[in-house]
This record gives sequence, C-alpha cells and structure tokens, in this order.
Amino acid sequence: MQFQKEIQEAMKLLPDDQYSAIAQQELEKQLQQAHDMCQQEGMEEKEIYQELFVMFGLYSCLKREAQHQKELEQYQQFQKKYPRRVKGGFLAIILIPLVFFILMFTVEAKLISLCLWILSIIGIACYLIVLEYMDYRYRKRLHLPKKEGDSI
Repeated sequence: MQFQKEIQEAMKLLPDDQYSAIAQQELEKQLQQAHDMCQQEGMEEKEIYQELFVMFGLYSCLKREAQHQKELEQYQQFQKKYPRRVKGGFLAIILIPLVFFILMFTVEAKLISLCLWILSIIGIACYLIVLEYMDYRYRKRLHLPKKEGDSI
C-alpha cells in the first residue's frame, strides 16, 4: 500500500492492540479507495496525499476506528450473555417474589415479608430495565440496527 509508512508513524501514537490493528487495516482500505478515486480524477500524487490526509485526519481516524472496534468487541461479549441474563431475570421475577409470598403466610412477620416481596419485584424489574438500556445504548453508540419489536 502507498500509505503504509505514514500509517505506521501514526500507529506509534496508539496502543498496540488488536483494535488498533483492525483500525489500521480499515483505514488503509479506505485511503486506497479514495486514492484510486483521486487518481481517476487526474490529480497529481502530491495533491492526492495532501487531500487525503486532510480529508481523513489520519490520527483521529485511527483512534476513532480503534475505539469503535473495541466497543464492538465489548458489545459482542455482552450479546453472548444477554439471553441468559434476560432468562435469569424473568425466572427471578417469578421465583423470588413467589418465595416471599409463601413466606408471608408461613412467618409471623407478615409486614416484613410483604415489604421484601414488593422490593424484590421492583429490584428485579430495575435489573431487567438496566439490562435492556445497556443493549439500547450499545446499539445506538455503534450505529447498529434496532432489534425487532423496537418501535420507540
């Protein structure tokens, strides 16, 4: 690639991890496409370099792409655990209040059992809301399509 030297210099400023490497590959591909397009327009090589580095803002592009790849990896890890967490939340919203409901009739401290029953329902509902909000926030930040059923 024609931009290897310049990109390698800019890469020294970023952390050496897999996200930076992916960002480097993606940027090289985009720069090469833009370079080819400028060549087709008849621009000289010096003009092309000036145009592309101004247009792309090399360091900020690399940094932004590396951050995007890192967040994408985090989201994929989150998505692996997401169905299990939702199932666990729904099981908990059924079982834990049921236990406190049964305790309310077997223990003499009915008021405490009733309070724990209500607090457990509220706590588990908050857990499920936070879980769904985290998924929404990841999707919005990574510009991913909405899930089926999202009509808001």
